[in-house]
Amino acid sequence: MIKKILVLTICFGAFSLSSCKKEKVLDPKTVDEATHVHENSSQHICTELSINDAGNARTEAAIEKNKMWSTGQTIRIKFMNGDNFVQSKVKYYANRWLNFANLKFQWVESNDSADIRIAFAWNGDGGSWSYIGTDCKYIPVNDPTINFGWFNSATTDNEFSRTTLHEVGHALGLIHEHQSPSASIPWDVQKVYDYYTSTQGWSKAMVDQNIFDKYSATQTNYTEFDMKSIMLYPISSTLTTNGFSTGINYTLSDLDIYFIGQMYPFSETNKQVLFKGQHLSPGQYLTSKDTRFTLRMQKDGNLVLNKINFGPLWSSNTWGKPVNRCLMKNNGNLVLDDNSNISYWASNTANNPGAFLLLQNDGNAVIYQNGSAKWATNTAQ
Repeated sequence: MIKKILVLTICFGAFSLSSCKKEKVLDPKTVDEATHVHENSSQHICTELSINDAGNARTEAAIEKNKMWSTGQTIRIKFMNGDNFVQSKVKYYANRWLNFANLKFQWVESNDSADIRIAFAWNGDGGSWSYIGTDCKYIPVNDPTINFGWFNSATTDNEFSRTTLHEVGHALGLIHEHQSPSASIPWDVQKVYDYYTSTQGWSKAMVDQNIFDKYSATQTNYTEFDMKSIMLYPISSTLTTNGFSTGINYTLSDLDIYFIGQMYPFSETNKQVLFKGQHLSPGQYLTSKDTRFTLRMQKDGNLVLNKINFGPLWSSNTWGKPVNRCLMKNNGNLVLDDNSNISYWASNTANNPGAFLLLQNDGNAVIYQNGSAKWATNTAQ
C-alpha cells in the first residue's frame, strides 16, 4: 500500500514535522497556548491516504519497515515550482536531517529525474503533505511527492522549520508520533470525534484512522513516546480525559535525532554524532558531514579535534594518560576514562540526560540536550 501524509490547513500553528496552513505561528511557551490554538482555530491537519496495488484509495493504519531508504543512499530531489526564496528555505531545513541520518540529498534541476519531487501549492493545493519513504517511487513522475501549500516570502523561519522538517521526516519514512505503538494518549474519544467532525469534516472512520489507530509494532520501528517529536500533532487538554496536552514543536527533538541515527546509522569511521551510552575507542573518531573535521580518540590518551590539511584546533590535553575510551554517558557528561572508570577529563555536563555530542560542519564539537548547547570546543571556523 502507498500512504500519502497530508497536511491541509492549520490556523495558527500545528505541531511537528507535519504540515499546517499558516496564518499565525505561536511560540511554544506554554501548554495553554497549544490549547488556545486547538480551541480557537479552524484547524485542518495531516491525514493519511492509502493507495492499494490497484491504485484505489483506501484507509490503512500501518507502515512497513521496507519503506525506508537504503542506509547511505543518495536521494535525488528536485523542485517542481516555487521561487528561489522558498526553495532555499526548504533546502536549508531539509538538510538538517542529514546531520543525523546516513543519507545524501542530491538536489537536481527541475527537468531531471528525481526520487522526491517538491511542489508549492501544486495546482492550487493549499495543503502540505508527503508520501512516506520509498512510496514516492510509485507516484507518476510528473506529480509531486511533497507539497507545501502556504510558503511565501512572508513565512517565518519557525514555520519553515516546523513544516519542512515534518514533511521531509515523512519522506524519510517516519510516521506520526501520536500513532506510534508506544503512544498511550488518554483521549476523550467522543470529544475527539466531535472536534474533528466539526473542524475537519471527518467521518468517524477517518478520525479512527488518523487519530486513534496505532501502527503495528511488528511492522514499525519506534522508540518510547516523544512529546517533543517534530512528528507529533498538537494535543489540547480539552481532548483528553486527564488534562494531558502537548506544546508546539518547531525543530527536531533529541529522540528524533537519536531515532533517525539508528534507522540510518553511520559507520564507525563516518559518523558525526556520539549518542548516550556510545563511546570512541582509541583510534576511532567522529567526522563532520563535509569531512573537513575529525574528533579523534588518539591512542596516546588525547582527544583531538583536527581540521583536515590544517592541524589540531582543540584537545583534551590528556596525552600520556591511561585513557581507553571517550564515553557519552547517559547523564549527559562526556568523559575520558580508563578500564577502572577513572575519569581524566570531563565536559562537566552531567544532569543533562539524553544529551549527545555532534561534530558540526563549522568545526565546532557541541553537546546538545533538548536543542540547547551545553558544552562546545568553541572551534567554529
